[in-house]
This record gives sequence, structure tokens and C-alpha cells, in this order.
Amino acid sequence: MADSLANQSDWICTKQTRIHGETNSGITASYVNWVVQLSEVCKDVQTEPTLLPINENNFDSNVNTAENARLDISVRWLWNSCEKTFLDIWITHPTSQSYSDKSLAQICQQHEKEKDKYNQRVIDIEKSSFNPIVFTISGGMAPECTRVKRLAEKIAEKRLEPYHMHLS
Repeated sequence: MADSLANQSDWICTKQTRIHGETNSGITASYVNWVVQLSEVCKDVQTEPTLLPINENNFDSNVNTAENARLDISVRWLWNSCEKTFLDIWITHPTSQSYSDKSLAQICQQHEKEKDKYNQRVIDIEKSSFNPIVFTISGGMAPECTRVKRLAEKIAEKRLEPYHMHLS
């Protein structure tokens, strides 16, 4: 377990490169905490799992058909018993200059849409569910991301603590 968490912590540190704008070590700590919490209440938590190979002729051009395609996290028992869920995480800096002409909703929608290229592949080939997770560096969440509140519910249930303690 300790080796697994150490490897996940190493993976988390590399996620800083995906933050648009400045690097924020608080985000790295949040990621480590998030993966550890997933491991506490879910089963089979894996970081950067490789997706099964596919025949790209079976999919339209919007689907990621790369041979070694990976998503950020896979986990079982997040939404319901035994179901495997793939999560792909994006952290954005909504006040960076490149987004000056977009609203927060537009920025989040853009990143969720970018992640959608995995949705059909995960459903059809992996027989699993997929959720794009888009956070802002200030703690905001895209609409699809609000489903991760289920994680807070599960932790509160397991620890016999109030739900509100696990929302941040």
C-alpha cells in the first residue's frame, strides 16, 4: 500500500504541468489527498491506466483511438457496486490571458468537451463509465465535476463524520 501511494504521489506531482498559468503546490497536495481518499472508500484505484486497444475503423473521428491512450484515474465502486469509472482531470486557470474573452462557464465547457473524445471509447470498449473532472485553480468545478460530491458522501459515511467536512 505504501509503495502504491508513493507511486500515486509521484504521478500527482507530474500533474502540475497540466495547470494553465502558474504552478500551485496547493493543487498538488489536493490531488494527493484526493487519490488517497479514493483509495480509502473505493476499490482498484489506478493512476494512468492504459485503455484497451481498439479498431479505429469502428469509431468516428472525434474519438481518441491512440494505441496507448491513458486516462488519469480508474476506480471501482465510486458510483455504484463493481462499476469501473474512468476519470480524466483538468485544472485550469480561468483568469489567464488566453481566456480573457470567455466566461467561466465557457472555459469549463470547452475543457469538458475536449475530454469527451474518451467517452464513447470508455463506454463501448472498456464497458465502464467516464467523467471529465475540470477544476479551476481557485477551487471551482465544471458542471460534470459536481458528481464527485459522491466521494465526499462515501468518506463521510465510512468515517461517521458530517458530510460538509469533506466537500472541499
